[in-house]
Amino acid sequence: MTPAIEVAGLCKVYRRVRRPDRVAVDGLDLSVPEGCVFGFLGPNGSGKTTTIRCILGLVRPSAGRVAVLGAVVPDALPTVIGRVGSIIETPQLFPTMTGRRNLALLGRLDGHGASAVSVALDRVGLTERADDLVKGYSLGMRQRLGLAAAFLKDPALLILDEPANGMDPAGIREIRLLLRALADEGRTVLVSSHLLSEVAQTCDQVATLLGTEVRRCLARRAVRVLVGFGVLMIVVVGVVSFATVPVSDLASSEPTPIRLVDLWHPEEDSVFGIGVVLLGMGALIGGALVVGGEWKAGTVTTVLTWEPRRGRAIAARFMACGVLATTIGAALAALLVVVLLPGILVKGTTEGADLAWTLATLGAVGRGVLLTGLSAVLGAAIASLGRSSTAALVAVLAYLLFIEPTMRAWWPGRAGWLVGENAAASSTGRTLEGVSFSRAPVEAGVVLVVDALVVAGAATAAFSRRDVAGGS
Repeated sequence: MTPAIEVAGLCKVYRRVRRPDRVAVDGLDLSVPEGCVFGFLGPNGSGKTTTIRCILGLVRPSAGRVAVLGAVVPDALPTVIGRVGSIIETPQLFPTMTGRRNLALLGRLDGHGASAVSVALDRVGLTERADDLVKGYSLGMRQRLGLAAAFLKDPALLILDEPANGMDPAGIREIRLLLRALADEGRTVLVSSHLLSEVAQTCDQVATLLGTEVRRCLARRAVRVLVGFGVLMIVVVGVVSFATVPVSDLASSEPTPIRLVDLWHPEEDSVFGIGVVLLGMGALIGGALVVGGEWKAGTVTTVLTWEPRRGRAIAARFMACGVLATTIGAALAALLVVVLLPGILVKGTTEGADLAWTLATLGAVGRGVLLTGLSAVLGAAIASLGRSSTAALVAVLAYLLFIEPTMRAWWPGRAGWLVGENAAASSTGRTLEGVSFSRAPVEAGVVLVVDALVVAGAATAAFSRRDVAGGS
């Protein structure tokens, strides 16, 4: 009979700069038979969590072989991950969503509907609090929700890292009985713990690890802040315009009639030109906040225990950020027109707004919406590389203030590939002062697409190769 989990010669060494390398697991051999509760015992820092992360493909072993349900990790893990439920330390879920909503989102990855979610919640005794926000859950309730997520797959194999962590005595007893019931159903359960008494009361077999040194929320908030800011600024512009003071003449003391052609003019500052720049900056920040927030909350680990194909997972995240930002950009552009039209129709003029101007304006808006989506992808990719929203924003600021001006001054021949230069050419139809190349807006947009793909590709490669989390 093929073991449910087979580990041979597993080693994991964390390389550290200016400090000695840290050996987390050294030469571990482990075989977990099917249909039992298997205890993985060891003191804190002995390497239990690192071993589990290697088993689930979250951490790449330095040496050795790992197989789960007969599939070699990580290459063949996607073929069996739908039959594997897991908890790693404290479950990381979206704090600004309800428990039920969290499970529903995870269930979509494998096609599990509302009935499966209800069954999983009932099994862990969380039905009454299922519609409360996760940020209000106690540690024990979060642990129960993590167990519900693991049960949602109806798994053949459960891998639980300290499943009773944070629970009261009654909850611990419930978990103990639940694990025994799962084994009686023919499922395999791997339970790691540092408490010998708990392992002794629950497990059929035990392996002891000794002698090794040794570990979809925020996105809503970012969207709300950015959309709210955009709507507020648009309403302010509309009110000012209705007061007959054109945006281009705000510094003037003499009000003049509003002209529709002032919305877009390729040779001078215009409402759409300035708005596109602001949308691009907002999308860049929004993309960084979404992805960086997921790293901070730890939900990346949770998602990868359901979808271990990292390239597919991060590509879906980038695409979601781009599509969302593009949709928001288009909606805000339409809203801008809506709030400006009353002032133009009542106290302004449409003189000069012929077919050629209309087509040029629509083209500018289209490029602006595209720029908004690309900016979100860039922000998300940079945050993924640095695994932090703050690191991404600092990197972007440093690039715009120091790196790009330096490259423009020292390597003018390569200025045509700089992001800021092409963003200006694409959004406003003009080049920046002191720029040594001339590029059409459409051509600049193509260069921006290439730049975004390069950064996203680098982020995908790094995400696919780097360990998702360190650990003990």
